[in-house]
Amino acid sequence: MQASPETLTAWPVRHVPMPRRISVLKVGGVLVAYFALSCFWELLFVRDSARWFPPVTWLWRTTDGLVNVTLSANLINQLILIGVLLLGLCRVRPKELGLEPAKLPAALGLTALIWAVSQIVFVIILAFSNQSIELNPEWTATSWTRAAGHWLGQLFGNTPLEEVVFRGFLLPQCLLLMLSWKPTARPWMQIAVALVLSQLVFALFHIFFNWRQPQGQWLLLAQFVMGLAFAGIYLRTGNLFLAMGVHTLSNNPSPLIKEPFDGPGLGGGLIMLATLLAVIFGPWAVQFARRLVISTKLRATSLAHRLPSTIRRG
Repeated sequence: MQASPETLTAWPVRHVPMPRRISVLKVGGVLVAYFALSCFWELLFVRDSARWFPPVTWLWRTTDGLVNVTLSANLINQLILIGVLLLGLCRVRPKELGLEPAKLPAALGLTALIWAVSQIVFVIILAFSNQSIELNPEWTATSWTRAAGHWLGQLFGNTPLEEVVFRGFLLPQCLLLMLSWKPTARPWMQIAVALVLSQLVFALFHIFFNWRQPQGQWLLLAQFVMGLAFAGIYLRTGNLFLAMGVHTLSNNPSPLIKEPFDGPGLGGGLIMLATLLAVIFGPWAVQFARRLVISTKLRATSLAHRLPSTIRRG
């Protein structure tokens, strides 16, 4: 059952289109399906991949890692969760999920710029800390397919799935729930509750992955903060493709420069720090830049009017 717009307060997010309200039962069904798929891949497939899904293992071996498990598994998940459940069963329009092709070029350009700047900053940090600057050994003639596979797995597998489900779908639905539950609450409070609720679910759905990692409890906290950052990008810009790009860079798949640290590394940390700063201070920076440009134009116009007509004519 959908709530009519009249029963809700004004949609408090300017850059994100207001979606149709999906029933709690259907939203819960999508999340249960996501959880079931996570259980399959993280608990069963990881233990005996040849038994539970031989085609995925065959593709990985045949392409020498170019089509890796992350890509194959998440393409299957995308087909089920996005194609069948969200677009089919829930009848959500692509635009309501943040999938607007017109915004893709800007996202690609900004993502490439962020990556290039982060690489330069990374090299500067390594130089000042007396660390050796070397090309990542994964990018060699014999292992480049696996390094490229890490990028493909994130760009087309993991990050599109997570961004569409948790930022494009679940976040706006949580906000609609808040609007109908607490219509008189302040907009910032409605957005804050929707953010915390949706991104807490995002973090908890990594529990089986974290189980296999050292210090997995800290990963859970980091994933919650990362979810808030990616959601902040989407809310601020309305460009889910940009959130996908930053998400991919934050996961730091096969970095160009060899990192002297384990885990996501300094490169991923720089991306996350820049993301948080952009989400927090970005709007003020944009407003300041606009005011500076307007002020400069006004001064130039005023100066031009003050000049004698003979000088203006040249």
